[in-house]
Amino acid sequence: MLLKKIRRSVASQLVCTGILMFIVLNVNKVNAGVFAAMKVDIKCSGKDIPNPPDSILSINVNQPDSMDVFFTVEEIPNFPGGDDARIQFLAENIKYPREARERGIQGTVYITFLITTTGEIKDVRNLKSPHQLLADEAIRVIKLMPKWIPGKQKGKVVNVQYNMPIKFTLTVD
Repeated sequence: MLLKKIRRSVASQLVCTGILMFIVLNVNKVNAGVFAAMKVDIKCSGKDIPNPPDSILSINVNQPDSMDVFFTVEEIPNFPGGDDARIQFLAENIKYPREARERGIQGTVYITFLITTTGEIKDVRNLKSPHQLLADEAIRVIKLMPKWIPGKQKGKVVNVQYNMPIKFTLTVD
């Protein structure tokens, strides 16, 4: 039944150019609200596929493993020492870009990054920023962070995509 639902909902959107792709699925009501990028193995027939649903031979949805990325987890990743230590780390390491300060640029930068099963920070990216100068500084500081305590799902350590706002505010002296 799951195969039929997947086939019906995504088969018309599939292009068989590779064997592996990532999609986000909510598999059942027990895991409602828990989303993971799961590996989907798609085997297709032929190179020119006029009708993708008829060309799909099989779709295999694997259980979450160490390569999966979770967006919501039962136990969120933690900075060593907690939120107070994270805030202190940011305060001690962020250097307001001189050009941004001179031009009066301020606002909140939204950064996303992956916290791996070993607590390492990878794939640091800017989601939204009032200016690239602020985004570059936020990314620089996130990359300096020590290893985090990784997140867990069902007692198992998992990769977690983490979003963090960093507010840059100028004060009048």
